Amino acid sequence: MSKNKATHLRHIVTVSNNKGGAGKTTTVLNLAVAIMKRGYRVLIIDMDPQCNLSTSIGWDMKRQGTKKEPGEPTMFTALCEGANIPVYRNSIGLYYTPSSRWMEDADVYLNSNKVTDPVRALRALLAEPIDDHTGEGLTEWESSFDFIFIDTQPAMSRVTVNAVCAADGIIIPVELEQFAVDGYVETIGKIIKIKKVSNPTLQIHGILLTKVNSRLKNAKNWEADMRDQGDVFNAVIRRSNDITNSQDRSYDTTPDACHDIFSYRGARSNVSEDFIILADEYLKKWGK
Repeated sequence: MSKNKATHLRHIVTVSNNKGGAGKTTTVLNLAVAIMKRGYRVLIIDMDPQCNLSTSIGWDMKRQGTKKEPGEPTMFTALCEGANIPVYRNSIGLYYTPSSRWMEDADVYLNSNKVTDPVRALRALLAEPIDDHTGEGLTEWESSFDFIFIDTQPAMSRVTVNAVCAADGIIIPVELEQFAVDGYVETIGKIIKIKKVSNPTLQIHGILLTKVNSRLKNAKNWEADMRDQGDVFNAVIRRSNDITNSQDRSYDTTPDACHDIFSYRGARSNVSEDFIILADEYLKKWGK
């Protein structure tokens, strides 16, 4: 795959919001693919026990095995079992680290006396060599990827705090509806607290307005309220059935199929256009 520039790790970015349904997984997947299409090497890490990101990029949950007979390693293996972080590559060339249903138990482990620094366990792992499953001989994070995007669960759990502490940037997707706009204040408050206490170099890379429906009566007022908060991307992600349809794995049952908007509709969708615009805006500000 061609690259615009020599590969070096520009940013580790956590995508987080306490509220479910804000579009975190959709944002991680499609922004990562859009940036990859600009010639960058991108890794996405799934830290949500729901594993929606993992299955959307072609990971078969059976590959993790069982607790009695473990299979291939996942993020749980690294975070809770002393292994290095595994990296795979899917059919469209996107690098990824899958989650596991067992991540539901990760908070218990991180809160135990076995962990010296329970909020920086992920950061410590990112200082260790890559457990390469691509066949490319990947070893160092700095020279292997341009961007790393981390998907989190909709709660400020110990696992999510680890993701925020490991990042140097954060993107907060906010669904453009009243309750979500109101809930943004709680999310940003918790992130600011983590920044102050545990990760002083963390930067807000942007607030992303998602599921935007301009036909709603109060949409313009909600958007104005969010833009008054500052740090809001100019790009917005419109509400579209194409997103839902792209995530339907029945339309492409090929092993290792990636269910991003581009694989589903190419550039023939309003949402494809939205993510391309977002990627270009992001790269202009944070791609150096």
